Amino acid sequence: ALAVAPDDPATLRDRALARLALGDRPGAAADLDRAEPLDPGHTRVWFMRAEVRARAGDRAAAGRDREEGLKRTPGDEPSWVTR
Repeated sequence: ALAVAPDDPATLRDRALARLALGDRPGAAADLDRAEPLDPGHTRVWFMRAEVRARAGDRAAAGRDREEGLKRTPGDEPSWVTR
């Protein structure tokens, strides 16, 4: 899907989840870093990236991402639940 639409934020988020499940934290973080500016109103990216950073041991960056996600109004149901 990314070959056809390399800037699709939903596909980047999905791949980030798959990469995280496979233990590829750097790859997951890269996908989320790329997805965030493409769809800045989608708060789930912030919470997902906080999880990736927390698993990598970067608690400060995880906290900043979580705080940023909480500042934004969720535009999707999973983000409301994550809050």
